[in-house]
Amino acid sequence: MGENVQQLNQKLIESNAKPVQMFDLQADPKHMAAYERYASTPQRCLGVPFLYNVETEDFICGFTGYDNLKNFAKV
Repeated sequence: MGENVQQLNQKLIESNAKPVQMFDLQADPKHMAAYERYASTPQRCLGVPFLYNVETEDFICGFTGYDNLKNFAKV
């Protein structure tokens, strides 16, 4: 079985790459509101994990691999 997003993000941190800032949607209503705003716009999805780069407006919907996450985190 593959690694989850938190494990892949930890690899980014350990390799001194730019990590992805993650938010727990259930812990804070503001995070859920942001998720709903970004994920529900056209061409997006309402699945998790949902990763959104506010600087590039790129997104990843669903599970991904380490290389894809590392490229996504670059700005």
